Amino acid sequence: MKFYIYAHYRNDTGEVFYIGKGEGNRHKSKQGRNPYWHNIVQAHGYKIEILQHYESEEDAFHAEQELISELGRKDLGKGLLVNMSDGGEGASGAVRTPEQRQRYSESTWMRTEAGKASMRGDLNPAKRDDVRAILSERNAHRDPAVREKGAATFRAMGDAHPSKSEKHRALMREMNPAKDPLVRAKISQSRMGQPSWNAGLSTGPMSYEQKVKIGESSKRAWDAKRASGEKLISDKGLANIQESTRLRSLRQSKGTYATPQGSFALIAEAAAANNVSARTVTKNCIGYSRDGKSYLPKVGWSFIPKGQNDGAALSV
Repeated sequence: MKFYIYAHYRNDTGEVFYIGKGEGNRHKSKQGRNPYWHNIVQAHGYKIEILQHYESEEDAFHAEQELISELGRKDLGKGLLVNMSDGGEGASGAVRTPEQRQRYSESTWMRTEAGKASMRGDLNPAKRDDVRAILSERNAHRDPAVREKGAATFRAMGDAHPSKSEKHRALMREMNPAKDPLVRAKISQSRMGQPSWNAGLSTGPMSYEQKVKIGESSKRAWDAKRASGEKLISDKGLANIQESTRLRSLRQSKGTYATPQGSFALIAEAAAANNVSARTVTKNCIGYSRDGKSYLPKVGWSFIPKGQNDGAALSV
């Protein structure tokens, strides 16, 4: 018998999650499966069972439809099957020419301009409150048992979890579409004139428990680095911190220190250029008081406040 219906079972629970009709080795093939099928297979693995053989394709399609209807589709909230249709469609062994594929693609409603326009802006069903409510309600991760199962898997894998692999993280960073300047420009253009997503939001101060949790997490990370001999802060990170600190100091600078070695907006740079301490720069440029006496700035040194002419030094 040429045609058959088959079932795929999850390795972790033994539950059936997919029903299909096929011929040849279709029951073993991973091609043409939907994303939900791949998610289960990648996470848990699967077993295959051919349930029944049939002489005609029509009989196999009919049996497939009945079984899917009986077990129920998950996307409709009626069962555990990840099938995205009720079965009974398709033609075994059909081979289409590239011209036919192109013609079918261009004639597909959602690929036409009218089809694309029907999904733009507020016409997109995903923007309707009732549709969003349905999608939210059907989200499997709303089930505490599902969330706990995922968390348990994450804890059990520990450092072996792919998300903790530097290779995996580097790959995700490399594949990030936002690294493409064209994509970034498109995102920027789409947001132009729109308020920030967090405008008007106030999260309030962190609770004591949150602060403790963050502190403990940071301490563990730093202790692990110390134990491994790794630098607590990379050279690049340190350079970034120093540069951001310098820029912040420049923004907060109240004026310019004129010295024999040049004029500087930052007292630290003035001190380094003149090979003196920051305190000496302050005394030489602004003057100082001691024992009830006031001393004027040193000759060749002065402080020019912001907004004043270059020749106007701050007097004491």
